[in-house]
Amino acid sequence: MKKIKNLIRQKTDLYFFIQRFYLPIKKLKNRKKYQKQYDIVINKLSKLPNKKILYVGVPVHSNLGDQAQYYCIKKWLQKNYSDFEIIEIPDSIIYTNYKRIVNKLKKYIDKKDIFVFQSGYRTTDVANYEGNYAHQKILSNFKNRVIVFPQTVNFKSNNEMKKCGNAYKKNSNYLFLARDEISYKIICKILDSKRVLLYPDIVTTLIGNCSLIDNNNEKKGILLCLRNDSEKLNTDEEYRKIINKLNEITNKIDITDTNSDKNFEYDRSICSEELKRKLEQFSKYKLVITDRYHGTIFSLVSNTPVIVLNSTDHKLSSGVNWFKNNYNDYVTYCNDLDNVYGLAKNIYDKNNVQIKKAYFKNNYYDKLYEKINSTIH
Repeated sequence: MKKIKNLIRQKTDLYFFIQRFYLPIKKLKNRKKYQKQYDIVINKLSKLPNKKILYVGVPVHSNLGDQAQYYCIKKWLQKNYSDFEIIEIPDSIIYTNYKRIVNKLKKYIDKKDIFVFQSGYRTTDVANYEGNYAHQKILSNFKNRVIVFPQTVNFKSNNEMKKCGNAYKKNSNYLFLARDEISYKIICKILDSKRVLLYPDIVTTLIGNCSLIDNNNEKKGILLCLRNDSEKLNTDEEYRKIINKLNEITNKIDITDTNSDKNFEYDRSICSEELKRKLEQFSKYKLVITDRYHGTIFSLVSNTPVIVLNSTDHKLSSGVNWFKNNYNDYVTYCNDLDNVYGLAKNIYDKNNVQIKKAYFKNNYYDKLYEKINSTIH
């Protein structure tokens, strides 16, 4: 069954055709969960005055990379839009239009209100297509200002890419942030390039600027932060061979991921505590090896050098370009597993100083509010 699903998933247009018929089943299957999310959103909206931020796509899953984006976006919004109330809305109830929530929102939304889209892999048909479809529903039904936090853009289907572009044509009052050069080039072909900026992932604002950890841990050993999903490029056997070789450098080798075992579905107040726990873990090692983009960023936040492996798309190969020049001593990109041991051996015994330069915060996100105001009104 899994092989059949993967085969259909590779034929993108067929996959999305089937999804249309599956949507009613999905609504029924997740009715209790959607009802609770719906009630939370509508109850909060009904009690609030004007000047609201509708934060669409808040992560309800356990991936700490996405939760870190949420943590940073929320902090940025609270600082720059302190007179706005923030309403958090999961993708699922927008994408499925549960209980016609899109029409329901029209009752409560004023022209001063702002929509914010969660960052990540959400302008795509190969990963979180629900996020992309939730965006399209909002853009097609509202003329409010829209801030699209940094996106990885990747489409296999021209039809799906066209749908995305058509949705943005219905609301030209947006600023779209692309989080790598390839995503920027793709999205500029679809959208008005004057409303697109090349911008780093917002979690980079924690580099040289993180109050969650003190970074004074003694560093020892190597940590492998590896994914286990459809974006995984290398096999478990290939990783076992690498680990056996790395044992020649140190006998302390551990494996982790950027996932948490906590449930964020209805309680995101635990986000900062879980993020702190993960960053403290990273800070205890002399080297991290990862095929996760946020594994790379977490390493920099925790002052740990990192070797970045490739994944199945351009998210890492293009995304690591952000760290050239400013953090060269800390980030090494490796597209050949045969080179991992040599690179690790050279890096492991170096004494790295603490990162104190908050480059991305100072040069990008401290200036974003002005860029938004000069683009959307």
